Amino acid sequence: MIEPPAGTPNASDAPIALVLHGLMGAGRNWRTFTRALSSSLAERRAPFRFALVDHVWHGKTHADLALRSLRNPDPDRDGVDAVDVAASAVAAVAGHILRTHGRSGSEPVAAVLGHSLGGKVALRHVARAAAAAAAASRGGGATAHANATDAPPHQTWSLDSVPTYLPPDADPHSVQKVIETVAALPREFAAREDLEPALRSSGVAFPPDLVSWLGSNLVPIDPSAGAMSKLTWTFDVKGAAALYAAYKVRRGGGRERRNFGFFGFVISFRSTSKTRASSPSLGRR
Repeated sequence: MIEPPAGTPNASDAPIALVLHGLMGAGRNWRTFTRALSSSLAERRAPFRFALVDHVWHGKTHADLALRSLRNPDPDRDGVDAVDVAASAVAAVAGHILRTHGRSGSEPVAAVLGHSLGGKVALRHVARAAAAAAAASRGGGATAHANATDAPPHQTWSLDSVPTYLPPDADPHSVQKVIETVAALPREFAAREDLEPALRSSGVAFPPDLVSWLGSNLVPIDPSAGAMSKLTWTFDVKGAAALYAAYKVRRGGGRERRNFGFFGFVISFRSTSKTRASSPSLGRR
């Protein structure tokens, strides 16, 4: 949890925002950003606390061997909608955070920020939460799970994400190529410096910043061994592939967006994301 800066009035009562990372990343990728945002909001007397969530098949959700099979279903199982699985996991995390860090009165998580894949998962999570809240208000009984965790957040932010579906052959930023290349690489490396020649030997040229970012997602297999430990990916390649396939699919006949709460769609000035092509129609809704 990224807390407001020390000395911030009423910091322990600040609302909570979930931060959802992109594909093949981890919540820790957003520490610097959320700390800067936390300081800025505190200066404006609108403090927030930020919970950096690791998706299924990613980060600590995947790394915990004792709970891996419980938290991460088999991505090859027929009928698995990986984005739905991720959204369900986010709802469980929201409930846990509310119980352990929530404010008095059991208010729901106030905001969700999702980058790239995280943006699509955020929209699906909010849609599911709103449906559950609507069912509860109609007296849906036990299946409605009528409690505070069902309430959708007041704000949802999608950063450089595609709220619409993508054609099967579309591959913005060559994500599919990255997944396929990583899947063909060894699962273990003696050092991060071994990644670049391994990628080069695959015959696919990747820009240095992408190679560096991929290297940042290699973590020690045995943290207790320190620098002597071999490294492995902080994500499950098959799980990442399933999420990307589901990310591109049309769900429910249209956009993930529905008419509940505030939605902000942020597109980087330098982004080549297909989100940019969608922005005029989003602005009319």
